[in-house]
Amino acid sequence: MIEGENIKTMDDFDFKQKRVLIRVGLNSPVVNGIVKDNERIIQHAETIRELRKKGAKVVILAHQGRPGDKDFTTLEQHLVLLTKYLEEIYYSDEIIGSSALQLIRDPDKEIVLLENVRFLAEESIKHGFENTIFVNKLKDFFDVYINDAYSVSHRECTSILGFPKILPCCAGRVMEKEIKHNRTFFSDLKHPVVYLIGGNKPEELLKLLEFSLKNEKVDTVLTSGIMGELFCTASSEAIFNKRKEKLEESGLMQDYEKAKKIFDEHHDKIKFPLDFAVEEDGARKEVEVDYIGDLEQQDIGSMTIKEYSGILAQAGSVFVKGPPGVFEKKEFSKGTQELFTFISTLKDAFVLLGGGHSNDAFTEFNISEQNINHKSLAGGALLDYLSGEKLPGVEALRVSN
Repeated sequence: MIEGENIKTMDDFDFKQKRVLIRVGLNSPVVNGIVKDNERIIQHAETIRELRKKGAKVVILAHQGRPGDKDFTTLEQHLVLLTKYLEEIYYSDEIIGSSALQLIRDPDKEIVLLENVRFLAEESIKHGFENTIFVNKLKDFFDVYINDAYSVSHRECTSILGFPKILPCCAGRVMEKEIKHNRTFFSDLKHPVVYLIGGNKPEELLKLLEFSLKNEKVDTVLTSGIMGELFCTASSEAIFNKRKEKLEESGLMQDYEKAKKIFDEHHDKIKFPLDFAVEEDGARKEVEVDYIGDLEQQDIGSMTIKEYSGILAQAGSVFVKGPPGVFEKKEFSKGTQELFTFISTLKDAFVLLGGGHSNDAFTEFNISEQNINHKSLAGGALLDYLSGEKLPGVEALRVSN
């Protein structure tokens, strides 16, 4: 049982000769049609391997992308990636069809990966999850349901909420780690708390800042990327006048208005870049914020790196969400590489990496993770949790529910 959460873990079950249905978070980057290997696949494979060692037959539910998106595809490539870390896996291009059920019934098929659950319309309904054909076709084949997909647990969907209402359930190892470490950061904060915020999803990040600043969960916010642009622009009418047209063209005016309101209320806690790096004649050029005009910023500059490093050095807790620059381009990797390397040396702070591109950058630059307390595999789910919201998938696992 996870202490203080009333949620069972895999330690609370005997899995010998048990049939386990596990929901994992295999959603992965897709580059030119190729699904890339990543930490999610590696860590979920560890959970599955443990179940097999304990004698369970394991059937896997997962998804990739959303209908209509470029990365919405089958799980065939995920099968290939999983087989790098597990014994033989059997794949069904169905979820509740006859061929899928045949594999599920066969005791010799010890690990089965079913097709992308988002191919089923019932995965995305809004209520009555336990009454779906999806759940009722599968429920009688299993003894235990495990949710290991923290990264999907902020969403209300059938594979997350339907089975816990019908089957004995628990958290998988990835889910267990996420709940424990994220709760530690959120509830047992060691001040001063510093957020290093970058990336390119301002809407969900602004929601996080609004909650965290209002509830004194953060002492200093270091912004970069689009967030750095928004708060830099919000700080000065002169800069706003220069950037207004660009904000309108980029569809960021609504985000700007929200950032302006947050900045006006909490300007003493929000830092924005002193300088940015832009591209000029194919090379990196650093310019102070007053002179950026309508140029496209691609990284923070040297003055900002120095200022942010000084603030991070005094931190008791650090949350990192999004790289400060377009680190995939060598000439604009400086801010990300130098700040993330500096963060890796913080021995006295609790450091939480916020998933996605932040984790990718640590891997890209081979930065030590020895002093990183937790590297989350979640994106939106973690932000929702740190924004004070309950996660439906986590709540569904509670014994009281």
